[in-house]
Amino acid sequence: MEYLRRAAKLIWLGLGAMTLVFGLAFAEGESNCLTSSAPGQAYSVMLCISTPDDSASIAGDVTVTAEVTKSDNASNVQSVEFLLDDTHLLTDYTAPYTFVLPSDHFADANRSLSVRAEMRDGFETQPAEIHLEFRNGLSRAPSGSSSLFVPTSGSAPAAGQPFILAAAGDGASGETPEVTDLIASWSPNLFLYLGDVYEKGTYTEFYNWYGITQYFGQFRDITDPVIGNHEYVKGAAFGYQDYWNTRHDDPIYYSFNANGWHFIALNANSQVRQQPGSKQYQWLVNDLANDTAECTLAYWHQPVYSIGPEPKTHRMDPVWALLAQHHVDIVLNGHDHGYQRWKPLDRTGNVDLQNGITEFVAGGGGHGIQPFIASDDRVVVGYDSSPSAFGALYFVLNSNGTTYEYINIDGNILDSGTITCHGAQDDLIPPTTPSSLGLTLDSFNHVNLNWLGATDNLGISGYTIYRDGEILKTMGRNNLSYLDTEVALGKTYTYAVDAIDLSNMHSSLSMPDSITLPAQTTLTFAADSDSFIDDSNSGTNYGVSAALRTDLEPDIRSYIRFSVQGLPEGHVSSAILRIFSNTASVYGYDVSIVPDNTWHEKEITYQNAPEFADQLDFNSSLHANIWTSTDVTLAVQGNGVYTFGLSTSSPTSLSYSSREGPNSPELVIDLTE
Repeated sequence: MEYLRRAAKLIWLGLGAMTLVFGLAFAEGESNCLTSSAPGQAYSVMLCISTPDDSASIAGDVTVTAEVTKSDNASNVQSVEFLLDDTHLLTDYTAPYTFVLPSDHFADANRSLSVRAEMRDGFETQPAEIHLEFRNGLSRAPSGSSSLFVPTSGSAPAAGQPFILAAAGDGASGETPEVTDLIASWSPNLFLYLGDVYEKGTYTEFYNWYGITQYFGQFRDITDPVIGNHEYVKGAAFGYQDYWNTRHDDPIYYSFNANGWHFIALNANSQVRQQPGSKQYQWLVNDLANDTAECTLAYWHQPVYSIGPEPKTHRMDPVWALLAQHHVDIVLNGHDHGYQRWKPLDRTGNVDLQNGITEFVAGGGGHGIQPFIASDDRVVVGYDSSPSAFGALYFVLNSNGTTYEYINIDGNILDSGTITCHGAQDDLIPPTTPSSLGLTLDSFNHVNLNWLGATDNLGISGYTIYRDGEILKTMGRNNLSYLDTEVALGKTYTYAVDAIDLSNMHSSLSMPDSITLPAQTTLTFAADSDSFIDDSNSGTNYGVSAALRTDLEPDIRSYIRFSVQGLPEGHVSSAILRIFSNTASVYGYDVSIVPDNTWHEKEITYQNAPEFADQLDFNSSLHANIWTSTDVTLAVQGNGVYTFGLSTSSPTSLSYSSREGPNSPELVIDLTE
C-alpha cells in the first residue's frame, strides 16, 4: 500500500504544472491520496493519509498522519482538518500533520477517516479518505460520567513557600508548547484554564491539544477550567464534559476555595443564560451571599471589557454588576488573544480605584496573537504583538491580596503589581529582614550583591537596595541579586537591603556590608568586528577571513572595531592594541583611528570603506607567531565604540590573525582612580 502511495506522489510531482482533478485510486478500490486544483488551476495540492493503512482494523490509541504536497509555493497551508464519518474530528495547524486517534472513545463500526486542507489564500481542498474498522469491543461510545465536575483546591505549597496560581487561555491547539513549558517552570499550586480548545473542542482535540500528560494536560490534577466558545458544537460541549469526566447535563459553572480565596468559575457562552432569574445568575446570587472569604476571584472566557477584535457581547453585564456589588476583587478572561489589564471598574464600567474589580484578559496561551482594534484609557497595560505576547499570568496568593506578573515565553515580565483585597484587614506586620548580604567584584570591578529573601504574612512585593545610606534601586520580589555598575575605582561603598510587603511596609535594614574597589585595574576587550579591504578586488568583502592583511601595493588595509562598555569610573592610564602577527617582516604597520564606526563586517569593501584619520602609533618590524602591541591611549577615553585601521609601507603582504582566527585582536585598558 505504501509503495503505491509513494509512486502516485512521484508521478504527480513529475507532472509539473499540470493539475490532477481526480483521486488517485489504488488496488481493490482503496485510495488514500487525492489532488485538488485551486481556482484557475493556479496550483495543486495533494493530500495523502500515510498512516494508518486503508481498511486497517484498529484499537486503542492509533497514530494518524497526513501529508500535504503543493505543486508550487503560491500558497501555504493554514490548517488541516480530519473528519470521522464526515464529522469534525480534529484540526491541526502545524506540520507534521499527525495526531493520536483514541479509537476506544468510539463505538465499534466500519468508519471513514478523511482529511482536507485550508490554504492561507482561502482555497479548501477536496478530502482524501480511507476506511477503518474500529474494534475495541464497544457496542456504544463511552459518554461522560455519572457525577458532576469536582473542582480542586490545588496542591499545598512546601513549608515556607508561597501559593502560586497560574492562568492562561486560548492555547490548546498544539502550536506553542513554550507557554506550558513556562507554566511548568513555576511549579504552580493551582492552574485556571480560561477556555477554548481548538478547533471545536472535540474529545480528540482535548486528548491531543489540551493533552493528557503533555501541554496543559500536565496540570490536570491542579486545574479548574472554564468553557470557551470553541468547545460548543451545535449547542453541546460533549468533548469538554468527557475530558473533564463530568455528566453531560453538568451546568459547567461552579465555585471552590483555595488558600483562603474564593473562586467562581462561570459559563459566559450564549448556550447558558446570564440574565437575572436564570439558573446561573441565581446560583451566583446564592454563592456570593455565602462567600465569607476576604478575597474573591471570578473567571470565565469572554471578557466584558476588551480592546481586542473578538465580537463584543453584553451577556455578562448583569453578572459583572452583581460581582461588583459584592466587591469581588479580580476577574480573569481569555477570548481575545493577547494580554490586557484594566483599571479597577465599578458595576457600570467606571473607574473605581478603591472598590472596583481588576479585570485581566490573558488569551496569549498559544493559538496566535490578535492585534488590538481599539484603545481605551481604562486599560493600564496591553500587549498584542506576536510572539512576545504569548505567556501566562503568575499570581502569589495570600490571605489579604496577591502579587501578579504577566510573563511571556521569553521569561520577560511584561506587567506586574499588587492587589489588596477589598475585605482585607489592615496589615500591621512588617516583613522579616533580608539576611546574608554578600558583596563581590566581577571582572570589570562592578559590585555584585546577593542576599537571602525575606518572608511576610501577606507576601513580599520587592526589595530596596541602599548604597551609602541612599536608595540605589528597588527590585522585584524574585530578585535576590543586583549588579552595581556605577562605581569608581579606589572608593569604598557600603550597602544594605530591606524588604517590602504587599501593604508597602518595609522591613528593617539588613546588616550592612562594605567593599573597596582597587585603585587600578586592567580590562581586556576582544574585537567585535574586523575585516580587510583590497584595492585589486575593490568590490570583495573579507569579513569572514581568518586573517587580516596589509600591503602597500596593491593598497590593502584592515579595520578592527571594539565596543568598550561597563568600565568603572576612573581614568584611562593606557590603552594598548594587541594584534597577533602571522608573518615576519622588517616592515611593521601603522595604527590610525577611524572616526566612522558604522561599517559592517560582512559588507565592508574597498569601495565603501571609511577613511582613516590621525595616526596613533606604529610597529617598526614583525616576528612570526607573536603578539604585537601599539599604544592607542590618545583615542580611548572611556566607554564607547572604537575602530582602528592598519596600514603598512611593506612592499609585500603582511598577515595577522583576525577574530575568526585562533587569536582575536585585543584592546587592553588600564584604569586608575
